[in-house]
Formats: sequence, structure tokens, C-alpha cells
Amino acid sequence: MTLAKKKLCIAALWVSAATLTGCSNSEVSLVKESRMKGWPEYTIGQMLDKRKACTKTDWKSFKDSKDRLIVEYTCIHKLGTRYIQEINERIVNEQKETEATSIKYHKNNLAKLEEKIKSINEELRGREPSDEVYPSIGQIKNMLASVENEYEREKKRGKELERSNKRNAEIEERRKNNFREIQEVFQWTIQDESPIFLKSQIKAVFSDKEFAFTIDMESMFNLAINDSEEINQGYKGVIFQITQKYTGDKE
Repeated sequence: MTLAKKKLCIAALWVSAATLTGCSNSEVSLVKESRMKGWPEYTIGQMLDKRKACTKTDWKSFKDSKDRLIVEYTCIHKLGTRYIQEINERIVNEQKETEATSIKYHKNNLAKLEEKIKSINEELRGREPSDEVYPSIGQIKNMLASVENEYEREKKRGKELERSNKRNAEIEERRKNNFREIQEVFQWTIQDESPIFLKSQIKAVFSDKEFAFTIDMESMFNLAINDSEEINQGYKGVIFQITQKYTGDKE
């Protein structure tokens, strides 16, 4: 290498942190061109780039809070994203149906109790204090008090039900409206010009929050290798549980 080329390479290293393995190779390229133990027939780039399951893939490098150089791959998982969008819509509709059913049930209970109170009062009005037939006026009054207490309890349950339904409906609407996407994220750090695998995660991204679930490396890379236009029940279960952490409340 000539002196001029050496100076050019040194200058490039000074300006950018993206040249760990020489002037032409960035840390991202270093990771993409390496191979993982267990999958020697593929480079990491071959495993993770151009996946059918991803709407978009992205690579970037940055320094973390421990001053480590991190290389991060992100896949916006179109199948997982679509599944959560559909299930959020379904849950919101089911919540509305549940709310309507519970309110109807509550109103029916109140109507029955009101009718019962009316019937007991009519029976009281038709009785004379001297009547000795069963039930006695005292027993009828006790029955009336019991039904009136039940009526008040049912009204209280109705108010609690209304608050609960409103709260649940707000949560489901926020979850549906603020959900953005499901991501798969892989991270490496660079040590002595070699990539060291750190972690792999499935992440639910909302407009104001993110929730991540760490998945073992083997499972995640097998998902990437067996790239599919479908997602299995296990994957659906994981991403559903992640998104359920979102309520929209301020932390």
C-alpha cells in the first residue's frame, strides 16, 4: 500500500467508526459476512437478509451505555404485525359485544327486582294487620327489605360494571390505535475485530412504548432459516403476550 493510500485509510478510520476490519469493511459487513456456529453453510447476511417474513430489514451500528460497539439487525415482521392488527381489531369488537351483553343482563336483573318489589308492596297493601294467614305482614316486610337490599347491590354492581367496561374499552382502543409493528432484533458486539453474539428478541412497537421478549438464539435463527409466509401458534402466542403488556398508562 502506498503512503497516500495509508493516509487515506487512516483518515477514514478517524472520521467514521465503520471501518474495523479495513478501509472497505464496516462492522456491519463484518457481522453479515461471518458465520454462526450451528449454521456453517450460511453467512449471517444470507440467513437474515431478504426474508419473505419481513416487510423491511435494517442494519445499524452504535455504542451502547457500556461503550461497546453494537451491530443490530432489525426485521419488521409483516406476518406478526398483520396478526396483531387483526387480533386487536377482533378484541375491540368482542369488548363492545361483551359490554352490551353485560349491560343488558344488568338491566334485566334490575327490572326483575323492581317487579318483585312492586309485587311485594301490592301484597302488603292488600293485607290487614289482623290477618293470620302465612306469610305474616312482618315476614312480607322482611322479604321486601331483603329484595330492596339486593336491588341496591345490583345498582352498585352496575356502576362498577360500567367503570370496568369503560376502562377495558379504553385499554383495547389504545392498544389497537397505538400499535405499530412486530420486530425481530438481533445484536452482536465487536471484540478484536470479531463479532460476538449478544441477544435476539421479539419486540412489540407502539407509538409511545416498546416491549421486548428475549428468545434463544437457536430458535430465532431457525425461524430465519425456515423463512415462511406463515407463523405458527407458538409465535402467535408470544407476540400476543408481549402486546398485552401495553395499557397506554403513563409509567
